[in-house]
Amino acid sequence: MVVNGKTISLETLQDKTLLGLLTSMNLSEKRVAVEINGKIIKKTEYTGTKLQSEDIIELIHFAGGG
Repeated sequence: MVVNGKTISLETLQDKTLLGLLTSMNLSEKRVAVEINGKIIKKTEYTGTKLQSEDIIELIHFAGGG
């Protein structure tokens, strides 16, 4: 799969869900927006969204500050 332009092997993830990917990248599901194959994924669907090796994933991480 491709995450933000970088190829990542799905086999490296213990949990092959979207939430598993975010956890492996130390990203909080509360502070990220996700698009898979051109479709925006709702936060309520992160746990149930199974990843496939051909997925193209875009992650946008929100940072606080001012």
